[in-house]
Amino acid sequence: MIWTLIVLCIFIVSLAIGIFVDDYYHDVIKFSGILAAVASGVVLLIMVGIIIGEHTFVDHKVAEIQAEREALVYQMDHQLFLGDALGEYNKKIIWMRNVNENPWTSWFQGDYIYEVDPIELK
Repeated sequence: MIWTLIVLCIFIVSLAIGIFVDDYYHDVIKFSGILAAVASGVVLLIMVGIIIGEHTFVDHKVAEIQAEREALVYQMDHQLFLGDALGEYNKKIIWMRNVNENPWTSWFQGDYIYEVDPIELK
């Protein structure tokens, strides 16, 4: 969340500098403001795309993670799993929850991650 707000503030300030600085001696400042506005605008569009993409089709994402969990639980119950798939799954779930709880990045991860629990190892 905070990263998005910082980029939005940079975009607004640099756009204002690019528009309102209108002196012959300040052409470099005006050009820098316009360049910063374009760069921060592109970054802002990418961030908004990620945020929208993360908060759409939530049911599909929950079903996908739940299917992965069920497959790993089945493999664990029948001793069919190879490698560290359980650890990687739990690590992914915990990382996604940490991203959601962090105020700097909370908009980049949906709340749906709390609908699926990590696999408890026996």
